[in-house]
Amino acid sequence: MHVFAVEFEKSGKRLYVGASYSTFWKTYQRMKLRSQPLHFYEVIREGNSGKLYYDVEFSKDVNAERDGEKMVDDLLLETQRLLVHLFPSMMRVSTVESPVRENQNAVAQRMTPNETAADSWPLCPGRDFCRSWMRTTPWHSV
Repeated sequence: MHVFAVEFEKSGKRLYVGASYSTFWKTYQRMKLRSQPLHFYEVIREGNSGKLYYDVEFSKDVNAERDGEKMVDDLLLETQRLLVHLFPSMMRVSTVESPVRENQNAVAQRMTPNETAADSWPLCPGRDFCRSWMRTTPWHSV
């Protein structure tokens, strides 16, 4: 059982729900049909394992000549390469199955692909590990 919070933009209030990853994903896919997207966050208690998430946003106007899909694919490939290099014993990932679940919310001026490591990827030991890894990883701004 995992806990997710949904934030309502106008009021800022949050509603908490509990579900397995697969149940949450199926339910969320059905909810995308609504006119106003809901913004969910996984609630991960300090010290518990978690998945690595990316919430990537970029302006289509500023990056008109860029291929957004390729930029995100490059980010994910670099992430996988670095994780395998830094943590070889933890990263026995099959390249046959995509290790990523993508939820893309595209609006006219902005593209926001939200990436989540799928169940085939190992868990991060905790939030501090993920924060530390993100701080020490040499990401290049676009």
